[in-house]
Amino acid sequence: MFSIIIPTFNNLDYVKILLLSLKKNSTLNHEIIFHVNEGSDGTINFLNKNNYKYTFSKKNLGLCTGTNLAASKATSEYILYSHDDMYFCPGWDKAISKEINRLDTKAFYISGKLDSSYSAWYSNGSKKEEGDYVKGVQTGHWTFWHENGELKKILEDKGINFKK
Repeated sequence: MFSIIIPTFNNLDYVKILLLSLKKNSTLNHEIIFHVNEGSDGTINFLNKNNYKYTFSKKNLGLCTGTNLAASKATSEYILYSHDDMYFCPGWDKAISKEINRLDTKAFYISGKLDSSYSAWYSNGSKKEEGDYVKGVQTGHWTFWHENGELKKILEDKGINFKK
């Protein structure tokens, strides 16, 4: 149904989690295409071993160029863009398909907004940040940590969104 375009820059551990979430939580068949920026972490070997489509650049060309290169290989009717550190929840593709089928046009862009508590971790398992999103905007109390676990900063917001 979708060609899922995923640019990556030496982020193999997260790529593996993303792929597991797609395998576990997709209800439809999808084409998965990566753009590998640099790939010095074994990403290319992993993708070859597992028969994934990809484009490659020896240096980091950035998100936009990488996305466009990978998208040029897409064969599905719809293109879905993903970051390499995303996790796909159960039924994600059926929900998006349902929304697409409700539209009366083939020209559209669907985007989601996070409206809940949020936490992120470093690849070593230590917490990176936590806080709340309301209508896709960081609000309230946010805490950030260094990779070694030391407190980095705390931001407090009285209902007005802020930037890190």
